[in-house]
Amino acid sequence: MVETVLGSLTGLLFIADALHTQTAHADEIAAGGARLAGGLPAQG
Repeated sequence: MVETVLGSLTGLLFIADALHTQTAHADEIAAGGARLAGGLPAQG
């Protein structure tokens, strides 16, 4: 779906919050040739 909106993902860097740092999202982004940087929630 992301490629439908943005076109080619090659070389892009996605920055996501903890909600979007899921395996399925990361796999979709990587399959398109992009990278994902995400944060993790604080524990405690």
